[in-house]
Amino acid sequence: MIRASVSKKGLERRKYPRYECSLRSEVLEFEGKKSLIKKATVLDFSREGFKVGLDFLIPSPGSQLTLKILIPERQIITLISAEVVWSKYYKNRLKMGLKIKDADKKTKEEILELLYDRWLEKKEKRKRKKEFQKDQN
Repeated sequence: MIRASVSKKGLERRKYPRYECSLRSEVLEFEGKKSLIKKATVLDFSREGFKVGLDFLIPSPGSQLTLKILIPERQIITLISAEVVWSKYYKNRLKMGLKIKDADKKTKEEILELLYDRWLEKKEKRKRKKEFQKDQN
């Protein structure tokens, strides 16, 4: 799903669309030190940032971290350095908004392409399901 954040005035706040996803990742470094927390999940991704869910880390805005993102189906393993923009707990899990500071441009484009393709597939499935249900009535 592409999600846009809209202000109270109805204007788009995000510069780029975010693609919902569930990508396996690992926190390698937090504030320049090797991280004890390894397992994380990328929950959405855009050109400039992403949201990640993980356990047992208490970051503050401005904190720096390095993640390894794994996408086996495309044989992608990439490192992304990011800065914490926000963090909050939701259902006993920490979610953080991260701004990308350093990432391989080509690999980032591959990830965005993959997530866009997945979004299109879901959109088409919903469309076919609606058409099928309409034909049944």
